[in-house]
Amino acid sequence: VSAQVTPTLTHDAYIDSANTSSNFGSQSTLKAGILYNNNGSIAGYQRTLVKFDLSGVAGMPSQYILAATLKLYVTKFQPYQNNTSVVLSVGASYPQNPNQPYPSFWAESSLNWQNQPNVYYGLAWSTVIAANQTVAVDVTQYVRNVAQGTLNNGLVIYENGPGSVVFASKESGGNAPRLEIYLNRISSVTGAGGLAGGGTNGDLTLSIADSGVTTAKLADGAVTSLKIAPGAIGTAQLAPNAVTAANIAPSAVGTTQIAAASVTSNKIAPGAIGTIQLASDAVNTSQLNNGAVTSAKISPGAVGSTEIANQAITTAHLATGAVTTDRIGAGQVVKGLNNLTDSVTLVAGENVAITQSGNSLTISATAGSGGASGPSLNALKAAFKQWYRQDFAVGSNPTAIAFDGANIWVANYSSGTVTKLLATTGATVGTYPVGNGPSGIAFDGTNIWVVNQNSNNMTKLRASDGVPMGTFPVGQYPQGVLFDGSNIWVTNGHDNTVSKFNNGSLVGTFPVGGSNPLYLAFDGTNVWITIWGSNTVTELRASDGAPVGTFSVGSGPKGIAFDGANIWVANSSGNTLTELRAADGSPVGTFPVGNGPSGLAFDGAYMWAANINDNTVSKVASTGAIINTYTFGNWPNNVAFDGASIWVTNVFSNTVSKL
Repeated sequence: VSAQVTPTLTHDAYIDSANTSSNFGSQSTLKAGILYNNNGSIAGYQRTLVKFDLSGVAGMPSQYILAATLKLYVTKFQPYQNNTSVVLSVGASYPQNPNQPYPSFWAESSLNWQNQPNVYYGLAWSTVIAANQTVAVDVTQYVRNVAQGTLNNGLVIYENGPGSVVFASKESGGNAPRLEIYLNRISSVTGAGGLAGGGTNGDLTLSIADSGVTTAKLADGAVTSLKIAPGAIGTAQLAPNAVTAANIAPSAVGTTQIAAASVTSNKIAPGAIGTIQLASDAVNTSQLNNGAVTSAKISPGAVGSTEIANQAITTAHLATGAVTTDRIGAGQVVKGLNNLTDSVTLVAGENVAITQSGNSLTISATAGSGGASGPSLNALKAAFKQWYRQDFAVGSNPTAIAFDGANIWVANYSSGTVTKLLATTGATVGTYPVGNGPSGIAFDGTNIWVVNQNSNNMTKLRASDGVPMGTFPVGQYPQGVLFDGSNIWVTNGHDNTVSKFNNGSLVGTFPVGGSNPLYLAFDGTNVWITIWGSNTVTELRASDGAPVGTFSVGSGPKGIAFDGANIWVANSSGNTLTELRAADGSPVGTFPVGNGPSGLAFDGAYMWAANINDNTVSKVASTGAIINTYTFGNWPNNVAFDGASIWVTNVFSNTVSKL
């Protein structure tokens, strides 16, 4: 039984980058998108913030929350030039000042562009195609997170591409923003009598009286096997001769519907059972008496290798001399190995491991980090008792991570800092201020580069001691950063471009051919970029930024990594990984992983995918098969490999994990 609840809208307002100190909380409209001048240049940005009272779902388990939908009524629709739609994103808002007391992170009467809260990027998105209609956005994961303790600071509707939209606010007198939550439980009962003892809330037990359901009250086909619990119908529930062949549908009775020993020979008419009445594997040794099957009862050629289960025949079942060379087909049995016969045992030598899986043996090297004679990685982890996940506290909302050869660097989005940790122990080396909303981080061999999403610039830190070496302007809403061995590349989310820098000097800015570029990877020759708003990846020549190609992937592409031969892409809305051949962009395969894959990292043998919506990380083989799934903290967003261990940022736990 499901029920719908509609929480109260407590706050709504919009902000305008062209009027940075103005408050629009009392207006009858809400606005979001990008505004343009007559010459086609950007005039400004507008964003809408809404907040609902979610106290009614506080502490509720996630499985009780079936779905949550944000609904907004469009009163005006202004696409860009010849476009026919406007794409908007919805994200969760977080406090500009984490120390400000909850729940007053932003106030409807004082909110403006200057004091707007941070936005966690890419919770959901919606396409608007006309005015005087309602658009719906799935925000189920946000409501579940709040129910489990994440602070409810509301939702932000912001630009995802060119064009703008106007919505009705709660001050408009009608069609205000609405949040519909569907629960798989009844939360209240109303009626003339209410519940026992009075009131309208509480637990309600429903039951059916004896003889309450008869055949006259059941529609044809109303009762199927899926609606009958195992063991619900026994002989006591069936009248004599109630079940005949005419009452049993073809294939309705299988071996799972027949109790052990319930069918005996006196219940089977002569000739009633032939080969077409026996399902595959229906008769096994436990159903046959000793001596029941003789050669006289087996047709010539009726039993071949496909009719005999593995290990079904052993030496105990074969008479002496029963198997001779004329009864063994050519090539069926290996008679020797390097002049060895009968039982042969393989023994692993030093730094060699032999692993059996079914009928396959895998022989691999196990040389340790100390060289051919040093201890193996497994031995080192065992010695330090590191056969488990370790968590280390960092700043607020860690989103990005990088390795400098000795240390792990973490970008703390809401703190405006980066944290440096020793990769060997996880001990904090230092915390260093950068810009507003650091969202991407990279190492160039000497320095750490951090892109600051909300201040539209990039910070350079000396990796040895964290000393700032400079701040450099980039495009609008930078998200990802990459070092290609010579240059730094930055994605500009709102400009739909990437910028190339050499030691902080701008070399060039290049269009990506889609909406909302996010993360980057380098294959040794070309730079690959995920285009979140277009469900594509773009390949640019690293030497001059010239376009090489654009390739379709899954829904909501975010993380991207190179494995030495192929490009892997995490499709956050499709819950899959797409593998493309780096040589020409042709698809190799698409493989399922966890819910909401975001960041990717390659460890030299396996691909690791951080799944933000189910708090797991998937370890994926080169074939696309999932080797294992590991549980991490709240909202694991990005992942890095330090040569021995996997590191993961847990956004809402304010930690990083080492595995």
